[in-house]
Amino acid sequence: MLLTCLVVASCTGELRGETGDGGSTDAPPAPGADAPPVDAPRGACDGVSCGAGAACEPTSGRCVCGPGFVDVGGSCSPADPGDPAGRTRDAVCALWTEGHRTTASAPWTEGATECEPGSMSRQALDDTLRRITMFRALVGLPPVTDDPARNAIDQSCANLMHRNGSISHTPPTSWRCYSEAGAMGAASANLAIGTRDAADAIDLFIGDAGVPSLGHRRWVLNDPLGVVGIGFAGNATCLGVFDSSGAGERAWTSWPNAGIAPIEGLDGGFSRGVLWSFHSRSIALGAATVTMQRVSDGSPLAVEVSHPGRGYGPDTVAWAPMGWTPTAGERYRVTVNASGTEITYEVELVRCG
Repeated sequence: MLLTCLVVASCTGELRGETGDGGSTDAPPAPGADAPPVDAPRGACDGVSCGAGAACEPTSGRCVCGPGFVDVGGSCSPADPGDPAGRTRDAVCALWTEGHRTTASAPWTEGATECEPGSMSRQALDDTLRRITMFRALVGLPPVTDDPARNAIDQSCANLMHRNGSISHTPPTSWRCYSEAGAMGAASANLAIGTRDAADAIDLFIGDAGVPSLGHRRWVLNDPLGVVGIGFAGNATCLGVFDSSGAGERAWTSWPNAGIAPIEGLDGGFSRGVLWSFHSRSIALGAATVTMQRVSDGSPLAVEVSHPGRGYGPDTVAWAPMGWTPTAGERYRVTVNASGTEITYEVELVRCG
């Protein structure tokens, strides 16, 4: 049985993807041991400590910049995500394609026993970071890094979910392979089951189809998110998202993003039939209104507006098209009115695949 839990122990439905049935639960609202890397071959990366934005390359033992970071004078700095509204179609589609590139042939290596969490390869971790970085770049936010200690906790979480064929933020102690580390990871992570790797789970989180809280999307696109934990086992993913160490700061973001946006983010794979959304950490959106127009003829477009609860990353207003379907090649004007502030932006949907 595949579950979708919006908050701890509140289950409402199911998410499905084209590559296999997938279900997910968003990390619950945020509450007010160091571990060694588990995926590096012994020897190559033993004792190697890399700076922010870098990771040890297992084959050489060298520190290399991770996805979304560039080498500037010998240190890794976040690539400038830029203004989403100013990008060309080629730039957007190149970003989308690169973000969906995968390099790991086997995302997970099992442990010696079923209750040992096993490990993700460095390539699989980077594939997941690349996917997160792509979605955050589309909305104008900087990349994130992973952390070995957090990865270890979320790897225990993923194995716990995998061994029990279910997902829960509060797994009972009676579950097979229960551990304090696994339970700790479950309490502070987006959870998914039914994907082929952790990278594909990120599409599931951003799509949030059938999830009124949009909690998964809001945590991944949370401005100050800087460090994540990544765990994957079998077909289960735990993505640790309770972090605010990053430098992301925008007045607002939206999904789909302002400017040219891939329609695959609305109608492809896990994301089919998703809600549109507008997010802000500085504008109160609890009573926001939303209107839309088709730019080509100025015609108004009906939308159904909802106000997801607070506590899952940024404040959010969401809406669903009513009686019309987003179409590649069309431009749409969105106007959000909230707390005496009116914000208007345009979205031009393009097909990148």
